[in-house]
Amino acid sequence: MLKEDECPEEYTKSSTKIKYSGYLDGVVKWVDNKRGFGFIEVDYKGKMQDAFVHISLMKDNKPLPDLTPVKCIVAETNDGLKVIALRCSLDEMKDEEE
Repeated sequence: MLKEDECPEEYTKSSTKIKYSGYLDGVVKWVDNKRGFGFIEVDYKGKMQDAFVHISLMKDNKPLPDLTPVKCIVAETNDGLKVIALRCSLDEMKDEEE
């Protein structure tokens, strides 16, 4: 998983420039375990937008419940926003309490 300081603002691969965000606050909109993906609503460039997320980014490949607060890094793609790194805000809050 990428740490906040490890994520470049943009990455060039095969002459395609991909722009990355820093960690953004978001909320799980929905995740379908059978289909293996879902969407996270993120505050991106000043407005709430949906970002595609693959279940492999979630701990133990288990879907997070709807409305779970998260922090994520998104990439702008031709198909829209895609989550490339994910941290569950609830896990961080539990760590801080211990």
